[in-house]
Amino acid sequence: MKTTIKTITAVLLIICSTILPGQATAGNFNLGVGVSSDISSSGLGINRSPKLIVGYKNHSFAFGLNYQKRNMNFSGFQGVYKYVFPTCQTKRSDLFVFGDGFYHQTAYLGKRFVKSENYSDRDNNYDFENINFKVIELYAGFGMNIWMTKHLSNSFGIGMGMHHTLESSDACKSMIRENSGASLLLKCGLAYTIKKHTTN
Repeated sequence: MKTTIKTITAVLLIICSTILPGQATAGNFNLGVGVSSDISSSGLGINRSPKLIVGYKNHSFAFGLNYQKRNMNFSGFQGVYKYVFPTCQTKRSDLFVFGDGFYHQTAYLGKRFVKSENYSDRDNNYDFENINFKVIELYAGFGMNIWMTKHLSNSFGIGMGMHHTLESSDACKSMIRENSGASLLLKCGLAYTIKKHTTN
């Protein structure tokens, strides 16, 4: 399964880098690829996501597969909407607001949360390391793009939102981790866009 997902990811990136450039016209549309790394207080550890990016004027939407850093587990999907403020653009940077959504079909606890659960519940026989969850996460926040070249940018962002556990095992009833609650998100990413970065 993991080999299949990695193959699909590689194929999508190849398609985007070879076929899509010919589709990006001189108009207001833009296309690109990116990869991001995110961590939240949902208890699921670090996520990494290769994405396809579609932009229109100051708006962009990115969608991709979601992998947990722990064992490179394919957990689900991630989608991101960004709006860049035209009055805050320079040749080297711009400011944006974003909305971020995760859907985890099969996610595991991050390593730090596994240690915390084992420490707080020493008499329990549950194997917290192998318990999986079905979780959604939704966030809104702001961040900055730093343009290293006219096509390549690095981004950093922070957001607030919530996580909600749709399905979990009976072991969750005795866990420190909340099945639903407010959550903080930290994210960074690298993106390559076909059109050159320009200021309005």
